[in-house]
Amino acid sequence: MKRFVIAALFFATLLALWELLVRQGVWSPYIVPAPLEVGRYLAGAVKDGTLLDASVVTLKRLVLGYVFSLVAGVPLGLLNARFQALRDTLGLLGLGLQTLPSVCWAPLALLWFGQTETAMFFIVIMGSLWSIMLATSEGVRNVPPIYARAARTMGSKGLHTWITVILPVYNEEPNLRPLHLKLDESLRTLGRTYEIIYVDDGSSDGSLAVLRDLAQLDQRVRVIALRRNYGQTAAMAAGIDAAKGEVLIPMDADLQNDPADIVRLLDKL
Repeated sequence: MKRFVIAALFFATLLALWELLVRQGVWSPYIVPAPLEVGRYLAGAVKDGTLLDASVVTLKRLVLGYVFSLVAGVPLGLLNARFQALRDTLGLLGLGLQTLPSVCWAPLALLWFGQTETAMFFIVIMGSLWSIMLATSEGVRNVPPIYARAARTMGSKGLHTWITVILPVYNEEPNLRPLHLKLDESLRTLGRTYEIIYVDDGSSDGSLAVLRDLAQLDQRVRVIALRRNYGQTAAMAAGIDAAKGEVLIPMDADLQNDPADIVRLLDKL
């Protein structure tokens, strides 16, 4: 109760000081109307119904603008999370525009659309679209990879995968990280959805541990671990059976195949 009384006294003092400054002419009543004048206006607006009408119009603008931002922002966010090229372009643009307050768009809206509903609609969209896109993108990218793998195990197909690269692995621990780095850089330039399947063919070194680390860091990586060394043919068959892509690309994991050749290969298809 004491905290409430202190807060009430504080704000009552502010209102009284505000009223006094307006009455003394320190603040212009046209720029900063006195609290009593504001109260009389609100009471009159409630009585004649104009406040309710204005509230409905404002709420309508906000709801329609936000719904449009959701419809456009969520797909853009999903694409932004999926493709590095979009994160480096549209993502950076959205990050810059998202920091601007909505009022910054008012002059442009009036110049482009005049004093119309479209202008207000534009301001609401620009104030919410980029935040929704970036929030969706970050949310998708922060989903633990184990959840994505669990969803695939239970039959979820997700977005359509165009390319699957299949790599049988047998005791290639020193090569795996540089190989994956080159492979990822090459595949990103394609601008298409892809997955990378590493099939550990019963490695006796630390290859499987490295592959699992890569899968934790990149949700497009899938790891199949065979119980023992069955040979390259069996490992490749296991990868093909698990592949979801339209185009399957087999590779060795010993760095003898240049990942950059994938781009040249697909150009010929």
